[in-house]
Amino acid sequence: QAVSGNGQAAPAGFAVAEDLVVRLVDGDGNGVGGRSVTWVVSTGGGTVSPVNATTDGDGLARTRWTLGSSVGPNTLDAVFSGLPAVPFTATASADAPSKLAMVDGNGQSGTVGQNLGTQLSVRVTDENDNPVENVSVDWVAGGGGSVSSPTSGTGADGVARITRKLGTVPGPCTTTASVTGLAGSPVTFTCTANGGAAAKLAIVDE
Repeated sequence: QAVSGNGQAAPAGFAVAEDLVVRLVDGDGNGVGGRSVTWVVSTGGGTVSPVNATTDGDGLARTRWTLGSSVGPNTLDAVFSGLPAVPFTATASADAPSKLAMVDGNGQSGTVGQNLGTQLSVRVTDENDNPVENVSVDWVAGGGGSVSSPTSGTGADGVARITRKLGTVPGPCTTTASVTGLAGSPVTFTCTANGGAAAKLAIVDE
């Protein structure tokens, strides 16, 4: 019988707060001590300690569950030979933001005064490379032009995006994305503003 510990949540790679506890009983509902219960991880790649737990005088066996390193569902079974397995579930969430990395939009060129064709994007991840949502990224345009917003938040995929508008003078430009305290911050994108087509036809006196 499941006693406690089902349905918990913790950051990926961390142990859930409560022990997982099952109770082994006989046909009359009395606890059976001195028997080994095996804890088997089914999905999520986590670990348990101990893998084999001996029931106490009340028939209780317990273990500690450390979730896998990826965000998502984790499952395991408490197994005693000859009886149906008792399932437990837990949810692994992203840990605190740890790293900032470039995703797309570097090295573009375009016409002065116009938007670059591809948005600039960066990704925020935790220590296990899981995406972290709702992190504010600061953007600064260098070498003329502007960004569509000085800050943008990461989505469920950990990605924050902005549109880069080039300045009115041809030449190189940069854009930096930063989050204070993260490894890899700031991220620097390069770009080039090219001169536009001639806009006027002038008459020259002979």
